[in-house]
Amino acid sequence: MLDETTKSFVKSDEAASLSVVGNGTGNMQFRASTNWDNDKGQFTLLSVTFNDGANHTYKVQVPIVVKRLLEVSFAATYTYGTNFKAIDYSNKTDHVLTGAGDAMTGYLTWTYNKAYGTDTEYGWNTYLQGGGSMKSLNKKILFSGNGEKGTLPEGTQLTLVDTAHNNKEYHYTVGAGGAASVALTDFVDSANSSYEEQWLSELMGVKASGPKASGAWVKTDANDEKAGARIKTDAGYDYYRPWVSGDTSDRYDLAIDGNTEPHPSENFFLVVRVPKGSTTTVDGYTGTSVAGDVNTRVNYVLGSNERETDIHVGTASTYSVASGYGQTLTDTLVAGASDDTQEMSADTINSFKMDVTDTVSCSNVYNSSDTLYYQLNSSLASHSGSDLTGASGYPSGTSGTYSFYVKVGDTYYKPSKSTDSAGNVKWSWTAAGAGEAAVSGKSWNADGGDMQLVLSDSEGTPIDLSGIRSIAIAANASFSIQMKADLQMSGPACQQVIAASEDASAYTKPTYRSFLSPHVDTLSTSTMTADNEGKMRYYRKGGGTSTIALTATKKTQLGINVDDLGTADGTIALAATYDLSKLSGADEKLSKAKSATFTLSLQKREEDGSYEDVSDIEKYLFVQQSTHLGTGTLSADGNSIVFTDTVTDDGLATRDGSSPILRHGFVVKVNTDIESAQHFYANYRLVMTAHLSGDGVDDTPVNASGSVVGYSHSGYVTYTLTRVNMKGINHS
Repeated sequence: MLDETTKSFVKSDEAASLSVVGNGTGNMQFRASTNWDNDKGQFTLLSVTFNDGANHTYKVQVPIVVKRLLEVSFAATYTYGTNFKAIDYSNKTDHVLTGAGDAMTGYLTWTYNKAYGTDTEYGWNTYLQGGGSMKSLNKKILFSGNGEKGTLPEGTQLTLVDTAHNNKEYHYTVGAGGAASVALTDFVDSANSSYEEQWLSELMGVKASGPKASGAWVKTDANDEKAGARIKTDAGYDYYRPWVSGDTSDRYDLAIDGNTEPHPSENFFLVVRVPKGSTTTVDGYTGTSVAGDVNTRVNYVLGSNERETDIHVGTASTYSVASGYGQTLTDTLVAGASDDTQEMSADTINSFKMDVTDTVSCSNVYNSSDTLYYQLNSSLASHSGSDLTGASGYPSGTSGTYSFYVKVGDTYYKPSKSTDSAGNVKWSWTAAGAGEAAVSGKSWNADGGDMQLVLSDSEGTPIDLSGIRSIAIAANASFSIQMKADLQMSGPACQQVIAASEDASAYTKPTYRSFLSPHVDTLSTSTMTADNEGKMRYYRKGGGTSTIALTATKKTQLGINVDDLGTADGTIALAATYDLSKLSGADEKLSKAKSATFTLSLQKREEDGSYEDVSDIEKYLFVQQSTHLGTGTLSADGNSIVFTDTVTDDGLATRDGSSPILRHGFVVKVNTDIESAQHFYANYRLVMTAHLSGDGVDDTPVNASGSVVGYSHSGYVTYTLTRVNMKGINHS
């Protein structure tokens, strides 16, 4: 081979492609090695004859052998958030832009004996006859890009999901210095066991036959470094190494069944989450490297079309992880401290306004396909002095209109929508008149939850802000999104959520959180956020009601699949909140109370959609533990579980410090043996009521979310019991 440094030919350290037997004075033979054979033990012999013109001829024979190559097609396709449905990746073609702290998921595919959609063959059977090794390929995932920009920063969380083995998860955290590559074997599961790659002999379906007197292989064990093939059996694995002279063990032949070689694939999901707060810009793509015992060539292809080359420019294997946008969220409604308090009444309809501005700066490099969407949320926070006493959404009976205004500098802009030939919505922005809204007079009605306003048009189509971002970048400026709302709150809604006070020392105020995301579906979970605790304070005099709410602290526990109990095993952690902060004289009532009770019952969804109480609740679930009140006691009729908090010298055990709120945390375990219990797969509701009593105290709270039909004095959490065979899902 040619030494590129000395420019002279030197002996290669690689296995010889061809051996010459004889010195040319007699018969001369050529033998091809297993690394270079073309599966037929053949080569091309090129004969060149020279004639010097004086009838002197010279013959040169040049043997030509084509190197064996295992062709590997590799495709990486990314999307926003977490998505474990392989079919959703088949039509994704675009670059992904996400923020630090947000997740993106890649679908990675290695396909063997294939190049750009064309089936190839390596010649595995003759390779095996020669004792060729078919161990694992020692695959690595590469994070490449423009220099160090492809490197993932320290603290990045990687999750590898093996679709071939029941979506088993493996994890890796990038250490100091970042990571430009991670081997698959660097990932570990929950037991800290490393991922183990399949060997090529497994992927290609190699089988053993024998014993045979002329077999090229003998059995060995997993610890033998010379083992070159592994075959899965019912009892585990059989390992084989090449036979050598002097072996006395039984000999076997190894070969692939059938006349044609297979073209297997391995598919994985890779979840990437750069840590929130990271200032490292990541701009790159995902590739792969292999380092097995066979000659290999990696072909980068598109996940959407395996015949097309992935050039890693703007394709679905490329991504940018921005450190986020600069956001400053300001409550611009209140001009001075003297204007920040307003009395409301439980007897009339109350008017109130909102005026919030989010100023956004851009400092990263963006592609034309990097969309941007906006959402503004608001909830209500109640205070006693400077202490937070409770939080809630907006109750039914609250409604009004709102508008969005978009500016770059002092110039207002408005959007226009068009649709391309493929049916995709495109947005453009043009200058508008002074004070002209981008979106004007949209209606909103509260449902008991947070106010959630997506910047969208009159038809509800989310509006892409990437055009405004481009205008702002070109002007070397920031852009702003202002929301103004004119709202009304009914008397009953006011009584339910606005703090009662004679002197405004207790009050309720709107708080705000804004979200930016490159994808509509991830707006509510985006980490690109800004918060403002709000300035305007509202209070009412007299009366009031207490509220009860039941929440699940881990939402993932609410979907119980009895065929996949590793994800949700029937354990549900719950929190009941009995909030008296809006009840006039709450502190006096709590000081006189002798006990508080929390009562848990269960309902099942019927075919008509209604929910009916179940009897014998302990056949359906039991209480494992609670923070203060043990496991409760079964009611006399057996249909509910009652937790009783009796006053001691220290007061009520469930009281949250000196606040007028009682908090009861507990854990239930659902019976997942449905068939034996003769129960039904269905939706179930855990229903919580509460009561405070003693020395003239008799209080029953109302539902914290407002007037919910059938649950006016209770809170509930819905869980699902189902049976889905996850092993039967085809991920290809």
